[in-house]
Formats: sequence, structure tokens, C-alpha cells
Amino acid sequence: MASSDVPYNQLLLDDDHDTIEEVFGGEVKTREKGGTMDSTTSRRTRTTYFDQMLFDGDNTTRPTGTLSMFQGVFVPCVLSMFSSILFLRIGYLVGQAGLPVALVLVLVSYIVVTLTTLSLSAISTNGLVKGGGAYYMISRSLGPEFGGSIGVLFFFANIFASGSYVVAFVEALVDNLPSLHGGHWVDYGLGSAVLFFCLLVCLVGPGAFGKASLGIFMIVMFSVFWAIINFFFAPETSDIHPPTRNHILNSTAELKYTGFNLGTFQENTKISLTRDYTEPMGQDVVHLSTVFGVFFNGVTGVMAGANMSGDLKNPGRAIPYGTLAAVGFTFIIYLILVFLTAATSPKHLLINNYLFLDEINIVPEIVLVGTFAATLSAALSTLIGASRIAQAISRDEILGPSLKFLSKEKGNPIRAVFLSWFLVQLVIMIGKINIIAPIVSMLFLLSYATLNFACFALRSTGAPNFRPTFKYFGLYSSFLGCFLCLVVMFFTEALYAGLSLIMMVLLFLYIHFRRVPVLWGEEVFQAIVYRQVRKTLLRLQVQSLKFWRPQVLLLVTNPRSSLNSVLFTNQLKKSGLLLLGNVIVGGRGRASKEKHKETTQMWEKVSRVLRLKAFVNVVISESIRDGTRAMLMLSGLGGMKPNMVFIKFYNEEYSTDEMQAHRNSIATKREQKKGMVEGLDELLKTIPTPSKKNKALVPEDWVAMLKDVLEFEKSVGVLRNFDQCQNRLEFARTDFFTGTQWYIDVWPAVPHSGQYLLNSQFLMQLGAILKMVGDWKKYVKIRVTMVVDDEDSVNKIESRLDAIFFDLRMEAVTQVISLDREEEQFYSSTLFEDLQETQRERCQALNNLMKKYTQKSCVLFTSLPDMPAEDSPESALRYIENLEILTGTIFCNTTMANNKCINADKLPPVLAIRGTEQVVTQYDEAI
Repeated sequence: MASSDVPYNQLLLDDDHDTIEEVFGGEVKTREKGGTMDSTTSRRTRTTYFDQMLFDGDNTTRPTGTLSMFQGVFVPCVLSMFSSILFLRIGYLVGQAGLPVALVLVLVSYIVVTLTTLSLSAISTNGLVKGGGAYYMISRSLGPEFGGSIGVLFFFANIFASGSYVVAFVEALVDNLPSLHGGHWVDYGLGSAVLFFCLLVCLVGPGAFGKASLGIFMIVMFSVFWAIINFFFAPETSDIHPPTRNHILNSTAELKYTGFNLGTFQENTKISLTRDYTEPMGQDVVHLSTVFGVFFNGVTGVMAGANMSGDLKNPGRAIPYGTLAAVGFTFIIYLILVFLTAATSPKHLLINNYLFLDEINIVPEIVLVGTFAATLSAALSTLIGASRIAQAISRDEILGPSLKFLSKEKGNPIRAVFLSWFLVQLVIMIGKINIIAPIVSMLFLLSYATLNFACFALRSTGAPNFRPTFKYFGLYSSFLGCFLCLVVMFFTEALYAGLSLIMMVLLFLYIHFRRVPVLWGEEVFQAIVYRQVRKTLLRLQVQSLKFWRPQVLLLVTNPRSSLNSVLFTNQLKKSGLLLLGNVIVGGRGRASKEKHKETTQMWEKVSRVLRLKAFVNVVISESIRDGTRAMLMLSGLGGMKPNMVFIKFYNEEYSTDEMQAHRNSIATKREQKKGMVEGLDELLKTIPTPSKKNKALVPEDWVAMLKDVLEFEKSVGVLRNFDQCQNRLEFARTDFFTGTQWYIDVWPAVPHSGQYLLNSQFLMQLGAILKMVGDWKKYVKIRVTMVVDDEDSVNKIESRLDAIFFDLRMEAVTQVISLDREEEQFYSSTLFEDLQETQRERCQALNNLMKKYTQKSCVLFTSLPDMPAEDSPESALRYIENLEILTGTIFCNTTMANNKCINADKLPPVLAIRGTEQVVTQYDEAI
């Protein structure tokens, strides 16, 4: 068969893949290699794969909405931006600020809104925006901390906005029907009735309200255009009176409307800040920042279209261009109204009657109907929006499972609607637009700032998958948008801005420390971290002596037998690097691949549960030695590479389930360990019990691994007896309060090799580093032990050690052992000889001394014996036997005629080290 006749999927099969599933990594299983596949199966496989590639395997990600750009984006945005401010506060803006300043305030507002719209368009056209609007976009871009904190503030922004629109509706109603005016509580009752109507609409027919939005839009637009046209035909009149809520002028006072008049225009070019007549007597004049905060509330509806993303035919085009069209259209309308107001209406009228558009109109009912329609629709849309945000936050469990009840319903979130209604009920108790509006502006500005920051972060990291279809934005536009939002926030009301940021930080910290288990939103922070780490790694050089720190590659097998070694090394590395290396013996194929994946995930979960700052490095190799050599050559990046390798003692028998023991030890501790206990319980169910010995490793390979580490100029350490490490540290913690002292023992012991001084400093450095960490710092001391051959040298060595401690800035206790005091006679003849032939006797002698003088030791640092010169199974076995004698599993008495060994108690946890580099600075070199 010609290649062109072969099905596409079959061409992708080769000798390394058994199924099409393996090629594509999908879930569709077709046939085994060598079998047959009919044309139907082939077509189905091709369709499924490309459907996965183009639509993430889920047809719900396709645009399935029915709304056009006009009805789905333009109309909601315009209705949200033509709410209470256009009809009720345009005169307040011109009268207080004057025409030039008013134009500046309008221009600044729309610059902020336009830059935010560009960022909004970029993010919303990079993926589907689901329920929650700004919360969804920010959380999926910046993670649960930012998204959750901003989501809560955005929820309250909608709550306060809904309350301001209800108050505006009542204000317009009462000022047109003075008979309804009866004070604050009467207004509150009217507002409650209006809000109850909104509640009924939300409960019964939010869908019908959405369908009716086009009709509402037509009513509002007719009112707006009628108000504009009316300026050209309204006659001059003095028959205008202050509303009943005016606390400055009596309701019988006359206010004049001049129509187009040069004197009126010149008067309105001057800034003239006065009192707000809705405030009682004794209040100060309004600030320009308050005027700006009130007006900005009228341009905060740019996200209304993005919230409709799932209902749009073509969201990639509708959201950016529909929102920009709405921004441009409303900007022009506001400019026209500001100019016409300044040219026709005296300042005295503007600052004493906010309903002047209604009062000067030939048919005032038209403007009044438009006011009611705009405020009521805005109150409804923000109430519905708030409930959807609450539902989205509850569904994600950002603030905890206690709010999960808000998202239990499918479709209309009844519980969230009632919660939103209750909170708006509290807001309308404020009763004044000029007080509520700046709060709304503040919360929206903070949301906009974070949205701009999200776009800036996505753009600056150069994430390859950030490819929005909207192209008219840039790095500087999003940064400028974020910066201007923050500036405007503090200009409007520094106190509110500070409180908003404090609330955001507190929510951020709360969500962060809750460790919300989500699988979305970290990408942008990961991208930022990746970019910075890459740049830093390229600049990071090999560590200088002054800033040396442990960078450890710890070879591990099973967490049940290695956990104490992992916990100890994690503490010993302090602020250095820890790599957990695991070698899987195996060849190529699916089984080894699955084993590699499972082992990597297991160790990553162990690190996550135990909160280790460690990286996981798992390799597949035909032998443990070859795998270790591969890790030695490839582990780390740039200057962050291991400088020492820790290996557990050869075939140390598994005697204690260290993971179970650790789980039991922390189960009764502080409540903050609860999550760790639960995580360990899950791990214990899945991790098998290790075998008694590692049959894949022979003595010759184990010793060769130690030599390989030294060959790569890295220090090497052998861990022994660490199954008791955590228990001994717990004893130290308990005995500390009874006056019994435990130690970190450092045994440079005797100058038995040419590297004596270097290795001694290395051991003391590790002891000093361990003493800086956690319970080691609180409950144990460093004790440095030296062995001398006669009593006369004791004082001299103690003085010398004190001088060394001072030189190394190290607090330690000295312990000098004189062999004259010891009963065994063979010590003198073996301890001070640098011979391979006497290495066994020397290890035995040191073991005897360490058993006697380390009874209260939490961990023991000592020197690793010299490597055997020859490479043979016999020399490797002999070296392991010597190391076994040194580290204390058995006690060998060479004075016995039959040269046999008897069992004895273990030494404390032992880390036998061979250092290859200088790691400490002298006192005169430290600065």
C-alpha cells in the first residue's frame, strides 16, 4: 500500500509505540500494533485527536452562545455606565469642578477605563471567561490568592454599586414626588421595597431580565438623546425650586435656567467647591477628590460584557470591540452633556438641584422614566452579578468549605442571591449617593488595577500560551493602567484606598496559608518565577568561600526506610540545596516509564506533605552505580549544583517504619500538623514496605559510588543509624527542661590522614550549620572531641580548640580524651598510625571510644575512612566491614584469641564525612 493510502494515525506508529493511545497520550484506545483497523475507527480516531488538539477535548469550550456583540456586550456596558451618575450627578460634576476640571476628570476616568479595557480584552480573548467575571479572570491568571482576595472585594463592589443605584432610584422618586419625603427611614423603606422587587426578579426571572435589557436600553437611550435635544429648545425659566432634601436652600427658593448664555458658560469655567446640599448643616465643602470618586462610579461598567462571554456568538471579537465601542460612545455622550450643561445651566442651579435635567425638560416624564430604567436595571444587574461572584468563589472553596452551600444549586444561585440581597439591604441604610459612590469607585479601581497587573504579568513573562486574539495592547499599556488605578485610588480617598489594600493583603494571606488545593491560576506566577530564576541562574557563579552552604544530593530508596535521613538532611542544608535522588534499576519500555513517573510523584508528594524544600531527581539506569554517576554529572543548574552527596550505609537493614513513626510522633502535636498527618496517612496507604536488603547493589559498586563522588570533586557522606535520629532529638527536647544536656558530637578524632585539618573544619562547619536550625538550636549543644595519647597534651589541645572556636565564630564544648586514662592497651598502637593495614583496628578503637563518650548524642559527625587504593571485591568488602565496625552495629574485640565479634548497642546516628573543599573562613577573612 502506498503511504498516501495509509491512515494518518497508522503512519505515526513505530516500533517504540504499541498503540495510538501512546502516540497521542489520549484516552481513545484503537488497536494493538499489527492488528487491523477499519476506516470507521480510523476516522473516529482522527476526529477525536484533532478535536482534542483544537478544543481541549471538550466541546463546551467552543463558542456556543447566541448573543451578538451589540446585545451581548455593547448594551450591558452602556446600561452599566449610564446609571445614576448621568441623570443625577452630571450637574454636580460641572457645578462643583467647573468645565475645564470636569473635562480633565472625565478624561482621566476614561483613560483608566480604556487601558483597563485593553487588558480586559487581552485576557478575555485568550480563553473562555466563565461565571464570576473579574474574579474568574484574575484567579485563573494570578492564582487563588489574588483571585480570591480581589473576588471578595469585587463582590462587595457590586454590593455597594447595587445599593447606590437603589438609593439613586429613591432619590429621583422622592425629589419628583415630595409627598413621599419623610426623612431617612422613609427613604430606607422605599429603598427596601425597590430592592425587594429586585430580589423577586432575581429569584423568578433573571433570564427574562436579560432578554428585556434591549428594551430597557432603548428607553434609556431615548431619554439621553431627548435630554440632549432639550438643551436646544428648553426656554429660559426661573420656576425651578430646590428639592425637599436640600439642607442649604428652602424649597420655595427660585433657581434660574438661562439656556445658551455666554455669562453662564464663563461662570461654569471656574472651580467652585461648596457643600453638598444633601448633607446636614455644619458639613465641610466637598473635596475635588470626592467629586471625582462620585463621577468615576458612573464609568465602572466595562466588565459587563466580559461577564457574558459564555453567551456570545463570537466572544473573541465581541468583547474587545463591543466594550471599546461602549467606552467610546459613553465618553462622547458624557462630553456632550458636560459642554451643554456648562453652556446653559447656571452654577447656582447645578449645585442646588441635582435633578435639573428633569426640571428644565419640556417633557420631564421622559427623563424621569429614563432615570428609573437606568438605575433599576443597574441595581438588578449588579445584584445578579454579585450573586454569581459569590457562587463562583464558593464553588472554588477559596474561603473554605463553610461557604460551599452558596454554590449547591445548579443554575440560579438562590442562596447567593439572598446573601447579596441582605448585604445590599445594609448598604442602602447609608442613604446617600455621594457617600456610597466613592466606596464603589475604590473597590472597582482595585479590581481594575489587579486586572491590569495580571495582563502585565502575562505579557512580561513571555508565556508562549498567552496568545489573545485581541492585539491592540502592550506591556506598557497594562502597566500604566495598573499604575493609574493605584494613583487614582489614593487621590480619591487615601483612607479608603489604604483600607482596601489592607483588606486585600489580609485576604491574600488568609487564602495563602489555607493552601487552597486548586489546579489553576499558578501559571503566571510560575512564569514570573521561571523568568527570574533563569536570569538569576545565568548570573549565579560557583559559590565563594564566604557564602558557602550545603548543596546536598541525598540518595534515597523508600520513604519508609529513608524518611529520617531526608528530614535530617533537609535541616542540615539550611538555606542550601537539597536534591532527593532515586535510581530505578531497569531498561527502556513502558514499565520503567511508569515506574519513573510513580516514583517521582511519590517523592514530590512526600516533599509537599512534609513541607520540604527539596527537588526530586529520579533516573532509570541498568545499575545503581551508573544511575548515580548520571546524577552526579547532570544534577543541578548553573551555580546550583550539589557539592556533597549523602549515601546510606551499605544494605543497612530496614528495622523501623520511619514514616509511620513520624506520623505517630506528630499526631498529638499542634493543630497545624493536622494536614501533614492526613497527607502521611494517604502516603502510607500507597507506599509499599521496603525489602530487608537491596539485592541490586553489590559491595564493589557501593564503594565505587563513594569513589565516584570524590572523583567528581564533591564531598561524600555515609549515613548510619538514622532510624533513631528523631527519637533522640525528642529526648533532647524533653531532657532540656530537666537539666540533662544532649549534644551534636563532632569527632575529628585523630590526625590519621593528610586531609585531617580540612576534614576537621568541614565537620565543625556542618555541626555549626545544624546548630542554627529549629530544635537543634534550642535544645542541643555542639561538642567537639579530640583524642590525645598522653595526659600532658590535654590542656594544650583544649586551649587550641578554644582558639579555633573563636576563629570560626562557633560556640562549642570541648572534650579531650587522653588514652592514658583508658584501660585498653591497644589504643596507642593503632589510633595514630596512618596505615591501610591497621585501618580495621583504628576503626574498632574509635568505635569503642565513641560508644563510651556519646551516650547523650543526637547525631555524630566523624571522618570517613580513607578509600581503598585498589578496585576489587575483596578490598570493597573489607572497607565496608571496617566502616561497619566504626559506625557501631557490632563491637569487635581484637584481643580475643578467636578474633570473633559480639553484638553491642548501636552508636547514635552517624554521618561519616570526607570533605573535598575548604568551607569556613577564618576570623580575619570573614568580612
